[in-house]
Amino acid sequence: MKSEYDVVIVGGGPAGLTAARTAAQAGVDVLLVETHKEVGRPLLCAEGISGEGLSRVVDPDEDWICCRLSGAKLVSPNGTSLYIDHPDAGFVIDRTKFEPHLARMAVDAGADIVTNCRADDPVCDNGRYGSISLHSQGSSRYVQFKVLIAADGVESVIARKAGLVKNLLPSQLASCAQYRIEDIDIDCGTPEMYFDCELAPGGYVWVFPKSSHSANVGLGFVPTLADGLNPFDMLNRFVSRRFESYRIASRTMGIVPHFEGRRTILKGNVMAIGDAARLVDSLTGAGIATALYSGQLAGEVSGKYIRSGKNSVLRDYPRAFMSVFGRKLRMYALAHQIFRRMKPGEIDAVLEIAAEMLGGRTIRSIDSIKVIRRILMRKPGLLRMTPRIVWK
Repeated sequence: MKSEYDVVIVGGGPAGLTAARTAAQAGVDVLLVETHKEVGRPLLCAEGISGEGLSRVVDPDEDWICCRLSGAKLVSPNGTSLYIDHPDAGFVIDRTKFEPHLARMAVDAGADIVTNCRADDPVCDNGRYGSISLHSQGSSRYVQFKVLIAADGVESVIARKAGLVKNLLPSQLASCAQYRIEDIDIDCGTPEMYFDCELAPGGYVWVFPKSSHSANVGLGFVPTLADGLNPFDMLNRFVSRRFESYRIASRTMGIVPHFEGRRTILKGNVMAIGDAARLVDSLTGAGIATALYSGQLAGEVSGKYIRSGKNSVLRDYPRAFMSVFGRKLRMYALAHQIFRRMKPGEIDAVLEIAAEMLGGRTIRSIDSIKVIRRILMRKPGLLRMTPRIVWK
């Protein structure tokens, strides 16, 4: 590890590793620091990603693809099932292999990666950050940089210190619990989503197959709607109902932030990417695709900035990201504000409209904004459920 780098990235998830690779490919000196002993662990994710979201940044590799998804099953509160036949739906990946793959690509491009290293206390001088404290194996040192990238997840220390985000309130997040279930029989190509307002108020229960005999089974809910219920008690109720026999191989808990707009992305020479910038689909909680793309853009823009020395170049990052994902993430945030206030019968009605649009035929792509708009046109009263949202 050197004492000075062009770019320092804090966090070795999909966003940070992609930023490290693309910045290094741009010919600048890159250091990535990861607090855990190895990348890809611990796992706090259902591991699903759309085909478009993956291939936009990384070529699929059979080494870390567990299942190719060919559709999805949605179950309404009244038990009605909707099957969406979508041969190009996406993938369930193995992040314990995927992220080491990204790390090797970053190192091959010339980036330095240091694990088991904690980063904090970025130092600001005249509105620009220039150094950060690194702690590893009982010793500490400061490393200088020209660009700092926060990729340290939903509870990002770096983004918070830089003033990009504030502490999350219970109403601004989803609490999640997940089991890795083994010794089951399941269709490897079909993820399942259950909209059970008692088990997952304001959210849903998911089954993402990892193979024909294993799956990530979890739920996400809005804490302020759950009346203090234990998430694993709720998850146990679902698992015992869905599977006749099973073995719990592992369990995890986590939180998913809601999208807050572009104000969380850039401040001075500090960029936030992925969950650190809260670049998440508020409706489903999906975040791998936005993590990859935000990381790629941040890395590319960092390289351009280092070569040009023009501060204005850094503003290309939020502009480029929002041009691709901004409209969708805003619509998903609006839809979630409505969804969390809906009664079971209203959810049943919405899924009936979705079935008219998507069921009974093979589809190759889904225009999610078009689907949401059609639902709101058919059920305009739903708009009364959303509070005023101000985007910055």
